[in-house]
Amino acid sequence: MFSATSSLLQVLRFPSVIDGKTVYKIGKLAFKDKSIKEIIIPASVESLGTKMFRDCKGLKAAYIYGKDVSIGEDFFLGCDKLEAIYLSDEIKSVD
Repeated sequence: MFSATSSLLQVLRFPSVIDGKTVYKIGKLAFKDKSIKEIIIPASVESLGTKMFRDCKGLKAAYIYGKDVSIGEDFFLGCDKLEAIYLSDEIKSVD
């Protein structure tokens, strides 16, 4: 199982497969208060939870590669140092 429990994460390259199963969804508040500087979300992910990165104060960049991705409300709430968000040209909805 994938875990992001460390408070010292620098770059989080989220896997597209965990335990032999394709990752389609990442739940709400999944990385709340984590010290992540950069997040890379693979094309397999179709749904990103509400407030997924709430209060990730050190987050500077996010790369989201999916084409049919639904991004939850207040996805980057409290990410005060966020400088860049790279989205696939094919993302269909951002709440």
